Amino acid sequence: LADLGPVQLLLGGETVRSALPPTRDSAVLADALAWLRVRESSADAQASIRLDFAAAAADGAVGDTELQALLDEALAQEAELVRVQREGLLLWATESRAAGPRLLLLAGSGYDGDPAPFYEGLLASTGRAATKVRPASVRPTAEELGQALAVTGWTVLAYAPGERGDALVAGPPAEKELDVVPTPDGREVERGVISFDSARLLRRRGAAAGEAPPAELAVRLDPLAGLATLAAATGGAVVTDGVVLDDRLEELAWRTVLAVQTPVAGDPVPLEVRGADRRRPVGAPAWLGRGAPAALSAARARYLAASGESSGGDLQVAALVAGDPAVLAVELTSTGGGQPLRPPLRLTVAELEGETASILEQRELGQAAIERGRLDLPLGGGRSGERAIVVVVDELSSNRWGGTFAGYSAAREGVFDAVDGSILLDLPADAAVRLLAPQDPLLVGRTRFAAVISDPAVDRVDFLLDGEQEAVRRAPPFEAELDLGELPRTRRVEVVARDGAGEEIGRDVLLVNSGNSELSVQLEAPGLEIGAGGSVRATGALVVEAKVAAPRGIRVARVDFFWLDERVGTLYAPPYRQRVVLPPGEPRGFVRAVVALADGAVVEEVLFVNSAGSSERLQVTLVEVLAVVTDRDGNPVSDLGREAFTVREEGRERELAAFNSGAEMPLTVGVAVDASASMFVKLPRVQVAAMDFLRDLLGERDRGFVIGFGSEPELMTATTGDLSRLVAGVEAMRPDGFTSIWKGVVYSLVQLQGTPGKKALIVYSDGADEDPDFSYRVARRFARVVGVPIYVILSNNEIVRTQGQGLNIRGFLGRLEELVDDVGGRVYFTRVGEDLETVYAEIADELRSQYLLGYYGEQDEEAGWREIDVEVSVPGLKVRSARGRYP
Repeated sequence: LADLGPVQLLLGGETVRSALPPTRDSAVLADALAWLRVRESSADAQASIRLDFAAAAADGAVGDTELQALLDEALAQEAELVRVQREGLLLWATESRAAGPRLLLLAGSGYDGDPAPFYEGLLASTGRAATKVRPASVRPTAEELGQALAVTGWTVLAYAPGERGDALVAGPPAEKELDVVPTPDGREVERGVISFDSARLLRRRGAAAGEAPPAELAVRLDPLAGLATLAAATGGAVVTDGVVLDDRLEELAWRTVLAVQTPVAGDPVPLEVRGADRRRPVGAPAWLGRGAPAALSAARARYLAASGESSGGDLQVAALVAGDPAVLAVELTSTGGGQPLRPPLRLTVAELEGETASILEQRELGQAAIERGRLDLPLGGGRSGERAIVVVVDELSSNRWGGTFAGYSAAREGVFDAVDGSILLDLPADAAVRLLAPQDPLLVGRTRFAAVISDPAVDRVDFLLDGEQEAVRRAPPFEAELDLGELPRTRRVEVVARDGAGEEIGRDVLLVNSGNSELSVQLEAPGLEIGAGGSVRATGALVVEAKVAAPRGIRVARVDFFWLDERVGTLYAPPYRQRVVLPPGEPRGFVRAVVALADGAVVEEVLFVNSAGSSERLQVTLVEVLAVVTDRDGNPVSDLGREAFTVREEGRERELAAFNSGAEMPLTVGVAVDASASMFVKLPRVQVAAMDFLRDLLGERDRGFVIGFGSEPELMTATTGDLSRLVAGVEAMRPDGFTSIWKGVVYSLVQLQGTPGKKALIVYSDGADEDPDFSYRVARRFARVVGVPIYVILSNNEIVRTQGQGLNIRGFLGRLEELVDDVGGRVYFTRVGEDLETVYAEIADELRSQYLLGYYGEQDEEAGWREIDVEVSVPGLKVRSARGRYP
């Protein structure tokens, strides 16, 4: 393979994942395959579905009605399984267009594309004739997938080693055993192995399915048919023997490239290639075409609908659903890369209902539709505001496409422009200015920011920091140094591009040091001045835009717009720009934008309209203090009420405005693990303990993130509620470098700043060294600013033996304890190899027992440290909380 060209290693399934980027190094390929043998597992999903149904069919206690329902469910599961895997392969292959010939070596066990013969044979062999097979149709078909692969230049070589059709036998199918295998980095890990008794469980297919005895039936009747269809369509082959596979690969080196004039556009057309000697078959693609086949358009629409991605592709597409009955309006004057649309186009419309996305409409559009600028398509069915509609537009003369969720407007009136009938979504043109993000994960002090200009009309660029102008540049390079301060606080950097007359023609915004948990929205009225009190003056109609900053890796699910309490629109993709039709006259009220993320987080912002008396806003902050209460034995106490707490700031008692305890609020926890070179031996055990801690601690509403810190901190998993992703992040750490503990703590706290509710940071280190070039003073001050309790676990035999009094460690421990005491945390000391389960269980008990106390600070507070004291009225109890705060 490596001799033929660059080889990329991929894992198939619901999505196609890259396990190794393209390489021609055969040794690297071999190592990667050996590593996958240890780290990855696979399952025969089709056989599992059939095995479950076979057991039900053989069970006399299962009646005909129940068995029919189970059969319908099994058929639906198989249809969805095949559809998802075909579309996953189709989407990957058609987007991966490397130059030159492309080979897809598809290794697997084969599958039955048509499930009906298996189930009919099984029902006949078990005497369940009353149950009828009603197979569901699967799109794309194997033929459609083969066509799409052929026209995009792929040759499929399907390798199904030894596949002839296996046998399914009632009874225990397998025995589990434990195997110890080496990993590439020298470790040994335990790997679960399932071994099959081939003499009893598997047999070669020698008779038709209907002739099989009741206890035994071929699990797949024609497992190579679907693979053969792909191979025939692309000029490839199906191989079941390793020697033949080698021969086929050698033949690929002698391929001939033919230049053929392709159709202008549209669906694939048949292609036949013959040699001069007709007795010798020629392996060549059986289809030819340009642009996206219909199956690919449908797959793109279903993918966008099911994945929830707000948009995709190269083209900018605008769509809006309005009215009752619902009408879908699609903007057809979109451009991508500055190029106008060229006919013919294909329009694909899909609707998401529950977890299933179905295709409502597919049609081709010509020049006349492009000239009209818009297509109105009656949808029928339910009300427009209750439907999730996806629109995909493919340009069939090229590979360009675009897709988006259709927005929603409460009423058809006012949605369309009175002059030309275009949709008032204002598709963004290419940005006149773009702000480049610096690569350093922690930005402090004087930091250089660069703006990229794409509009020749730009005369100057203004640089703003937190809304205040800091620099002006009138000639390239458009760069400026901005002072972000000593601590990595979240700052808002903006660039504004202006023309020669000083008018704004473009703007870009970047939140720095926002971590991965910052969610914010700013509501603007383009073209209107917003007063100091956040109010605009408007009559008739008002266009508002929500500028959303979402955490890294988390998708914006939707933005709902309201006039007072009435929803007037919903948008699923940026720009989040909505036209709001106001009541007659000069109505007083407000527009509200509510942003919902895919993980359930919600934030909203209000813009006042024609509101008097709101020229000033009180700048008052709700201060949140996290506290843990313990009894005389150190056990957490979680059943206290609001009245038991007294909070004083700078000696003055403050009234509690918020109080939450126990499991009332979700928890956000960060796990930071020392992954320096000194952890080489200890890291595997620490990883297991950290993974068990996350599994035991986090509930359905809780979230976490994982950071590894060697010489530099690295975000292994961004904040998420997906436990499997968190565990994978811990598992992926590899030891390297020295211990940058202070920088690791600061980087972890950056992820937590701005996170509401209960939160904590867990740090594990061996205490072998500390940062040579990052200030402890900065780490301590920033910890005080964020105010999150920090729990540190130090695993070091010397520290335990000397009780922290060793000369080479005393100063480090003093700094560490000082830092965690400031924020209400703790330090734990353990021996190397000691079981960490008890320590993690104690931390988990405290986090579940956290109290969140809230009070309002003073207006226009002066900068500086403000002491906080928390007390409880119950004798014998002790409170641990942050000692103070910075405004």
